[in-house]
Amino acid sequence: MRYIAFGLTSSRAVGSGGVVRMKLARFFWAVCALICILIAVRPASPDEEQIAQRTHDEVDNAVRRMAAAFQQRDFRAVGIEGRYFIYADEAVADQLAEFVAGGNAIVRVASIHALGILGIDARQKLPLLEESLRSDSDEDVRMEAALAIAKVAWLNADDAVEELIHALGDKSDNVKMATLSALVALGQHAVGAIPSIESVMMTEDAHHKIRSAAILGLARIGRELDDPEPVRHIVDANDEDLGHRAAFALGELGEAAAPAVPQLLHAIQKDPDEAVRWAAPLGKIGKAGKPALPVLLSFAADDSHGNLAREECLTAIGAIGVASTEVLEGLTTAVRNPKLRGAALRAIAELGTDAAPLAKLVSDVLVPEDDDSDWDDWPNRREAATTLGRIRSRDASTIGALVKGCTDTSAVVRYRCFNALSDVGVFNNATYAAADKGLGDWDSGVCLASAALLLEQRPDIERSAGVLIGLATKDLKRGETNVDTILVLGANRELIPRVEEVFAAILETGTPYAKAVVTQSLQTGKWKDPSAFKASLETLLSGDGDYMRSSAAVALLNLFGRHDRAAHVLKRVLLRGEIDDSWFALKDVSESKSAALASVDTLKLLVESPYRERRQTAKRAIESIKRK
Repeated sequence: MRYIAFGLTSSRAVGSGGVVRMKLARFFWAVCALICILIAVRPASPDEEQIAQRTHDEVDNAVRRMAAAFQQRDFRAVGIEGRYFIYADEAVADQLAEFVAGGNAIVRVASIHALGILGIDARQKLPLLEESLRSDSDEDVRMEAALAIAKVAWLNADDAVEELIHALGDKSDNVKMATLSALVALGQHAVGAIPSIESVMMTEDAHHKIRSAAILGLARIGRELDDPEPVRHIVDANDEDLGHRAAFALGELGEAAAPAVPQLLHAIQKDPDEAVRWAAPLGKIGKAGKPALPVLLSFAADDSHGNLAREECLTAIGAIGVASTEVLEGLTTAVRNPKLRGAALRAIAELGTDAAPLAKLVSDVLVPEDDDSDWDDWPNRREAATTLGRIRSRDASTIGALVKGCTDTSAVVRYRCFNALSDVGVFNNATYAAADKGLGDWDSGVCLASAALLLEQRPDIERSAGVLIGLATKDLKRGETNVDTILVLGANRELIPRVEEVFAAILETGTPYAKAVVTQSLQTGKWKDPSAFKASLETLLSGDGDYMRSSAAVALLNLFGRHDRAAHVLKRVLLRGEIDDSWFALKDVSESKSAALASVDTLKLLVESPYRERRQTAKRAIESIKRK
């Protein structure tokens, strides 16, 4: 009888001819045992790593490190320590709540900040945060509690808004500022707070920064409601600082501020010296600001007004975007005035192809008929080149002027001319000769623009590609970032063999800005060797800043289809409810099929976002998934 158990074999059962078999059996079972042990103890690879359950001591140490960073006002360190909680499970919220209830002030601040990082996963702790905002004796704790409430409660914010309204009466200006920020972050959910915010705004003895923040808060909440009423009457305020803020706030409203156009025009006519202030929001209203054009044109043509105010009116005319006969005539007059020429050219550029009748006029600024290319006037020649690219006229005189501008004495003008030729999209012997010559330019920007133009014409891919790779490699060695170089390489990766090699090197040793641009390029399309980027992108998942982390996450999902850590990071950023980084992350997700598929449950939550643009973007992303 023979029996084998975990490599232990009976010698009596083996017999004289079975020694070798016995040793092989022992070896086999020993290897099996070793493999079992290795499987049991091996760390999960980053893409397999699940969201870890944190031990009590780990959470305690993380909170204390963050508290020390808060105490030293080292907010970069706060962000670094906060990365720990991005990968924490929801159970951590219970321990953080214990610290909020029993820790010293700085530990309470750090713990509340960590609850904010957990976002809606910590929503069961909302009553605790509200209590901290209402009654904590420490100002910093109350500030952090207000901000955390907005991050935790934005999906169901009715009770939270009531607490924040109450906090507007806090004795601390800093707490009031944090509370206003929190209400703004709640968007349309904060509509019930408008009367209270108006009251803060109209309190004459309040600090001007509080009143200014209240005006901007009203505008941003009003933007979600298409209602300029909360701020439009501030146009008539006698307080100069409030007036400037009101103008900026109306600009924030965009088209929703159209009902305020008569008041803005009245303000310009009443006090021409303040036209700089009131013309800006008119431009941001867009085509709804068309009734303002006669006043703006008249003001810009009046030599008795200051040039700065006249330039602001020209800027508004371009931004309104109506290329009527009167507007084109007024801009023609302004271009002929050396003091207004730059602003007039920028206004024409805003009109785009509708300003095609002015192409000859603009070409004459780029290449004067008397061929007197004065160095001192290079800023206007630069604007003229950019404007021709926006007008996109294919008239022979326009193309001729741009080709001639490619040999301008100013490198900036040459660079803009090559870019404009690319925008216009006319490729002939003259444009090819100009671009070919530009490859040898002493200025790297001109070389880049020349190479990009040649790649579009496709006559000499190898030479253009060599220039681009050389520029990117030189930037990498110098620790510099040229965004245009990276974008051109990414757009032409199928034509340029070494793009993936260069991008992998940038992700490993490039500047943070260069890494961010590369991750953007990796978010779309197919790449030959995605594994070349994987390790670096996974490192960026724990990098500085929500945007860098979310950008790397979208890139990983695009490259590999599934990546658990990336999907989790994306969820945490998207559901943070903050104004900036989560919005950028959502736009990236909406443009990536893989990221949208990985985030579909989160997108369904964002359909209830307090921000209209986010709701619409989330809906479009979901509909796109269904179509595909």
